[in-house]
Amino acid sequence: MIVCATPRCGGTIFCIEKAAETGARFVGELSPDYITGIGRYGSLKQANHETSYQPQFALDDYIEHLGHVHAADRIYLVNEAVSLALPWSSFRIATRDLDRGFRSMADLVIRSMAGEDPDMVFFIAARFCWTLLESNTLITRYCELTGKPLVIYEDHYTSKGVYPNFDAFAQRDRLEQLFVHLGMLARNHSGCTALLAGFSGIAPPTGHHRTLRPGADGRVAGSRAGTGGASQRAPGSRVLRRRAGCETGRAACPR
Repeated sequence: MIVCATPRCGGTIFCIEKAAETGARFVGELSPDYITGIGRYGSLKQANHETSYQPQFALDDYIEHLGHVHAADRIYLVNEAVSLALPWSSFRIATRDLDRGFRSMADLVIRSMAGEDPDMVFFIAARFCWTLLESNTLITRYCELTGKPLVIYEDHYTSKGVYPNFDAFAQRDRLEQLFVHLGMLARNHSGCTALLAGFSGIAPPTGHHRTLRPGADGRVAGSRAGTGGASQRAPGSRVLRRRAGCETGRAACPR
């Protein structure tokens, strides 16, 4: 079976849990990035991801897996290039809170590239955040148009809510500007406004309101009023992260 998920939105842990529930084998992300000898990621996900899970594939084994993506006893995760996989997916996962997703993605990239040139790290983080936006928009809109069920990250998992590598990154401000730009793109090009309401630059649904405003120090702070509970802001953060208390009773997730 295929699981299409927005990156940094619980896809890996969802597949691990689904494997435990069904007895199916979670094969991992079926991406050429993990082909031994030619894949650009190699062991990076295994070394840096919270689950420490992502096999690498010999080329012939990878090709063999392509013939089994519909098998009920195998689970394949698709995080990138979701378009062709969506019509054949058994589960689809997206986030309401793009701001959290961007920060989580940037934090993972930064810690995976410790000691590298900050400019290079910025561009790679930017590329992955853009992919996150593309996947989230495609998955949510696909489900709207087809009526197929959509699993929402925030309904099942609780984010750790702190991103120390991102907060300490030399080009954090530059990434913050990118997040605002990507949020504007999401607002302008997605019909899924309600799902994307967690991002600061997108109009939220009735009953919630989030604004961005510069403070006396020139920094941007956010506020949310309504039924969503109290807001929290990690030290050093320039944009409100996400609601606190809204996941009471939900399963914890390291992201």
